[in-house]
Amino acid sequence: MAIEIGELQHIVKEIEVFSKGEDHEGVLNKLKYLEEHFDNPTKENLKKTLIGVKLNKLQKSSSNKDVSNLAKKLVQTWKEIILKNIKKQQSKPESSTEPANSTSAEPQQQDPVETPPIKPRNVATDNIKYELYETPVIRNNVLKAFYNCLAAETSLPSTEIFDICKDLEQHIYENSTKSTGVYDSTVYTNRYRLIFSNMISKKNKDLKLKLLRKNISLDWLMECEAKDLAPEELKKQLAKIDEENLYNAQGAKIERAATDRFQCGKCKQRKASYYQMQTRSADEPLTTFVECLNCGNRWKFS
Repeated sequence: MAIEIGELQHIVKEIEVFSKGEDHEGVLNKLKYLEEHFDNPTKENLKKTLIGVKLNKLQKSSSNKDVSNLAKKLVQTWKEIILKNIKKQQSKPESSTEPANSTSAEPQQQDPVETPPIKPRNVATDNIKYELYETPVIRNNVLKAFYNCLAAETSLPSTEIFDICKDLEQHIYENSTKSTGVYDSTVYTNRYRLIFSNMISKKNKDLKLKLLRKNISLDWLMECEAKDLAPEELKKQLAKIDEENLYNAQGAKIERAATDRFQCGKCKQRKASYYQMQTRSADEPLTTFVECLNCGNRWKFS
């Protein structure tokens, strides 16, 4: 099952917390989760999350043999998968020399997840018995809303869709009882609204597809923030805004030095001001923020 970068970053933080507290069982559970679900390692997601680096450190520093061995095994497995995929990509041009009509006669199999239904679908047309709970009644309404949303644009069997809806709703309910052991209607409603508002958004079809393909962790959905569920394009825009805000807020407090050490990638001039600050954990290098005094271009590096 594919794991998104946001969830990977969340798992890395959890592993760090468990490691600092010497909670070997907690670390081991997270590693086992990665072993079972993280089957899409790439150079990009390993680089962005630093999960490979963290596990390399973990296998050397952990006093628990099981943790150390599993961390080592995962890193090795990911390397093998990445190398295998690289070799596949390199061999593609050779396969393109085959006759163009060699596969044209073979019908392409449609993906039922993304195949629109012939007729409109909802709980009524699919005869879904969604009223499963006597109390709180809102749980039945949430099941109905989830089903109507997910079924509207797919040809997946109704039983599969409803199973996904039941799993998701059950996670939301259990999440609402986590703090006190008693159902909290505010926690339940807020989490439902956050997820459903992104499910029905025409600009965020990725979330529906991930749910239908079971390519997203429901545990992670119970912990994520609104910005984590935003469409990829919006995430990039928000990240850029955060970076600019950080530069302006921190740069105003820190004395900047002029230098000719850095060449601007836009105008190629060597007139810039810069400052350095710690933006990650204490054992990571300082981040250098640079602004070109000629054209105003900004960049950073660690």
